[in-house]
Amino acid sequence: MFAFDPNNFISTLVISFVIQIGFFILAATFKNDKVTDLSYSLIFIILALLLLFSNQTFFTTQIIIALLITIWGIRLATYLFSRILKIGKDSRFDGIREKFLKFAGFWTLQAVSVWIIMLPSTAVLSSEIKQNAEWLFVVG
Repeated sequence: MFAFDPNNFISTLVISFVIQIGFFILAATFKNDKVTDLSYSLIFIILALLLLFSNQTFFTTQIIIALLITIWGIRLATYLFSRILKIGKDSRFDGIREKFLKFAGFWTLQAVSVWIIMLPSTAVLSSEIKQNAEWLFVVG
């Protein structure tokens, strides 16, 4: 069972939105979508590391989860950002990047989706109870 601070769930949602708003302002100002996937990847990394270091329990399970999220996030950010630099624009945003509210809606959805995807990791990284790396964890 987990013992965690429920405020971490609220703070990770706020952090997700703050990062997305910052990148959205940049993207909307220049009517450019090159940073969309980069921001998506970076939020996972930032949230995982913030949770790990703010909790300061550093249990093996927490370190492994934060490390794997960070490695995956770096790989995803590198791949997606280099891809968008090569192709120049993301066709998903054709007809959207010029419409402020639709463009903002995408960024809002992205902030919420990262937060939802991170909920299980947030629970583990926020826990103050030592979690054993059981067989299911190792397999996962």
